[in-house]
Amino acid sequence: TTSDPYAFVEFTDHTTAAQALQAMNKRMLLDKEMKVNWAIQPGTQQKVDTSKHFHIFVGDLSPEIDNKALKDAFAPFGEVSDAKVIRDPATLMSKGYGFCSFPKRDEAERAIEQMNGQWLGRRTIRTNWATRKPGMPGMPGGVPFEYNKPTVDEIMAQTSPDNTSVYIGGVPPGAT
Repeated sequence: TTSDPYAFVEFTDHTTAAQALQAMNKRMLLDKEMKVNWAIQPGTQQKVDTSKHFHIFVGDLSPEIDNKALKDAFAPFGEVSDAKVIRDPATLMSKGYGFCSFPKRDEAERAIEQMNGQWLGRRTIRTNWATRKPGMPGMPGGVPFEYNKPTVDEIMAQTSPDNTSVYIGGVPPGAT
């Protein structure tokens, strides 16, 4: 498999870099959508281990619901350690379901009970305990939940206000 080409752009100041990031993210370049984000040093991103947390399945999601909207909807019940809308890898369109994780079981239980049948976006959602996929070789007990890429908000929180480097993914070959 080949990975998408990428580039880094260095700006003279943070304000200009932030404006460029805002203006260029998800823009089309030679029929390919660019993914623009803050450049971060490898290893500076802190990952939360949610393997021991309590995971909720959220079904019948409206197409416009993203990770942040999902997390915000479940935040009144307690600390949401992760929220992920599952997307088709080819089209990036929502598959209509996602997962929320809570460190505390009682908060997850209340979220399941009180959010089931509630409106989120343009649809009423279904909630239940998430179940793991069947086991795979070398992974007893089932595969873990999908790897969760950080949200823009998480990256922004870890980005220095002096950052002037922007990462651009999905750059088509031959772009200059």
